[in-house]
Formats: sequence, C-alpha cells, structure tokens
Amino acid sequence: MKICRGTAVTMKKMLETQFPGIDVILDNYPPSLPKRLLSKVVPVFQFGVIGIMMAGEQIFPMIGITTPPPWYYSLRANRFGSIATAWLLGNVMQ
Repeated sequence: MKICRGTAVTMKKMLETQFPGIDVILDNYPPSLPKRLLSKVVPVFQFGVIGIMMAGEQIFPMIGITTPPPWYYSLRANRFGSIATAWLLGNVMQ
C-alpha cells in the first residue's frame, strides 16, 4: 500500500503527540539480503534471454560454444513468447 507523503507526515505527528518521547522515522524498511540479490540477478537473466533471442545462433560462437544448446531451439520456436515470458516473469520476481 502506497501512502502519500502528506499522510505519512500527518501520521507521524499524531503518533508523536499521542506517545511523547517516541521517535518516528519516515523511511522505507530495508529489504533482506536475498531480496536485494534477487533484484540484481533477475534483470541480468531477463536481458540475457532477450539478448540471446535477438542475437540468434551467431552469439554462441562468440561466447565459445560451438553449437547452440538444445534449450535454445525450444526457445527459438516461439521467440515472442520466450521474450514476453522472460520480461513478465522477471518483473514479477523483481
């Protein structure tokens, strides 16, 4: 739930008035380490899949793989679906 800044400031003032001596800090709660790492890894995966799909078979010799792996051909059979799935699933995971 997103609260606008004015509402948060109003709530802070109400709490400080109701409970003297309390220190209310308006800041986002920091996410846990696994969630922060996932937010860094997922975009790399997303753009990796999209890059492989856009570059085609030519990219594999550039990275030292002589023949494309079998999973590439199943992704290539439905390029749009593969790219859309990588994009949407990546955004959900982030």
